[in-house]
Amino acid sequence: MARSMPSEPHRRYRRWPTPEIVVIGKHIHDSRIVRDDYTVEDVLTQIASALAADSVVVASRRMTALDAPKRRADGYGNWVRDRAILELTQRKPRAELFSVIPKGDANKPSDCEKEKGRSKAALNTSEHSPG
Repeated sequence: MARSMPSEPHRRYRRWPTPEIVVIGKHIHDSRIVRDDYTVEDVLTQIASALAADSVVVASRRMTALDAPKRRADGYGNWVRDRAILELTQRKPRAELFSVIPKGDANKPSDCEKEKGRSKAALNTSEHSPG
């Protein structure tokens, strides 16, 4: 009896998992959006920059990451180099994007909002001061 070949034989016999990165996003959401006040669009820009085709692999005992080769203006007065932190284990055959870090973001959106708030408070105080 002849055995039929699968419609995509290359997938059946390939040794490596499909070339994809899984994003669960809880840590990215908690650290970048909730804590640092980045927008979803900011985070997507960070991810795209860090995962660009010309990104550089940074491997150590503690992590595997991809660094964007070029700095970019982040819209908050910083020139940042985005880093994608990947979780790679033998138990999980697909790479998971654990976090993205805009390295060099001294001015975070949360800091900018605080400054705007202080400026507004200072204006309100000066408007209501006598004299």
